[in-house]
Amino acid sequence: MPPVLPPFFGGNADIELPDAHGVTVLTRIRSHPSPRIAAMPVVVVTAVAMDGERSRCFRHGADDFVTKPIRLATLRSSLLALYLRGRLKAREGLMVVEDGGGRKKRGGEGGM
Repeated sequence: MPPVLPPFFGGNADIELPDAHGVTVLTRIRSHPSPRIAAMPVVVVTAVAMDGERSRCFRHGADDFVTKPIRLATLRSSLLALYLRGRLKAREGLMVVEDGGGRKKRGGEGGM
C-alpha cells in the first residue's frame, strides 16, 4: 500500500485555461508578493504532452508536469515525490477523515 499523504497546500494548473495561458498564471504565482503564494508547489496538468511545453513549464517554475488523462497513480507519485523533497508541507490543524459512508470530511484540531 502506498504511503498516505497528509493534507497539504499546493495547486494544480491546467495549461489551457479559458482566459489565460497556464504559463502566465504560473508566472504570476511565482512573482506574487506573498512569499507563501510565490513558493506554493504547482503541478501543471495538460493535454499538451510535447517536450517543448514541458520544458517551458519547468522554466517558469512548475514543480512537476502531468499529462491528461490524469491517472491517479501518476498524480499520487508526483505529489509523493514533492512531499519527500520537502516541497509539500503538511497543513497543520487540518485532517481528512472518512465518515461512515466512505466520504471525506475536512476538520480542524477541535474536531469536525
